[in-house]
Formats: sequence, C-alpha cells, structure tokens
Amino acid sequence: MSSDKRPHTTYIDYLRAAETHIAACKELRKRLKEWDSLYHDHKDKHKIKRELYYLSGYIIECMVCYAVGDILDELNPEENIHEENILSINKALKTSVSSFKKSITFNFLFKEGEHKIEKKLKFIKEAGENNIRSDRKKRKSRNESRRESIPILDHFNLHKDDDLSRYFKQLYEKWLPHARYKLSDEIENILKDDELIREYIEFTIQFANMIRRNFNHRTKRKRK
Repeated sequence: MSSDKRPHTTYIDYLRAAETHIAACKELRKRLKEWDSLYHDHKDKHKIKRELYYLSGYIIECMVCYAVGDILDELNPEENIHEENILSINKALKTSVSSFKKSITFNFLFKEGEHKIEKKLKFIKEAGENNIRSDRKKRKSRNESRRESIPILDHFNLHKDDDLSRYFKQLYEKWLPHARYKLSDEIENILKDDELIREYIEFTIQFANMIRRNFNHRTKRKRK
C-alpha cells in the first residue's frame, strides 16, 4: 500500500466525488434491467444491488459535506475556503462563527472517520435559521428553498408513496460504511426488490441534483 499523504482536498471535491459515484450508479442500475440470463444466478444480481446501496450512502454524505462547504464559503469569503485544504479550514473557521447566534463547532466537521452526518445536518439547519444578512426576507426565502432541497434534514416524507418513503427511510438511516462488507438481514431483504432499489437510487440522484442547484455559491459564480 502507498504511504503517500492525502492529496490536497477542497469542499468542491466532495461534489466531484458524488458525481463519480452517480455515474457508476447509473451504469449499475442499467444492469438491473438486463435479462436474467446475463447472471450466473440471483446472487450475481444481488451483488449489484448491494453495490448500488453502498454507493448511495457516499453520494448523500458527499453532497451534505459539499453543502456545508458551500455555506462556509459564502459566509467567510476572506478564508479562501474553495482553495484551502479541508483539514486546515476546520482550524481557520473555529473562531469565525461570531455572526451566528447559535454556537456551531466546525472541528472534525469533514473528518473522514466520522461517517455519521448528523453534525453536518445540524450545522446546515442552524445556519439556515439564523438571519445573517440585512435582506432578511430574501434570506428567509432562500433558506426555505435550501431546506426543501434536503429531505433528510427533518425526516420529511422521502417519497410520495408512503411504503416507499418508509423503505427509503430505513435504507438511509441504516447505511454505514461497512455496507461494503456486510449488510443486516433487514437491508438484505429490502434489496431483494429490484424496483425499490432503482427508485432509491433515483431518489439519491435527485437529492444530489437539488443540493447542487441550491448550494452553488462557487459553482454558480464560475458559470457567469
């Protein structure tokens, strides 16, 4: 194994990583529609569904990390967040949250060892609840739009179909990085349904698209 240090990473790299995972999911999803004769047995097909589920968790995690970085970038233009390494940003921003009414801790926000995203979602929610610009009405409208782009933030219905919403909630809440090695019996049973996992991947892709549209401080500027 290489002992090279971690490469220079910025928050926009999380967006790029999610896009890579999405591209892989789109290709794998096509395989689920192929004739069963392409598979040696049902286990081969199930392996693809397991991989889709595994990647779905990283898409959500990457996009939430990207959303947090976008907020930090917009609120702290003097910090050059889009150019600095993520690990150094945590230290730089530790004392730059005075504009918020609530205390928010940035330390370890992007640490790769912490795959649970509750802290990141809490930050996004608290940042949205604080009016930090003079144009409060415009800010409130934008925050509401941002909140709607993260259906997992307040556990809204994840799908108009109640049954699918219930299964989506289970798939989202039960995801852990060790899904690459082993899944619970509960998740294994859910993944038996080809259509359900296709729908969940579609939800994940749409989730990423909504984040990209609503958290685009830096990327929107580049397109101008």
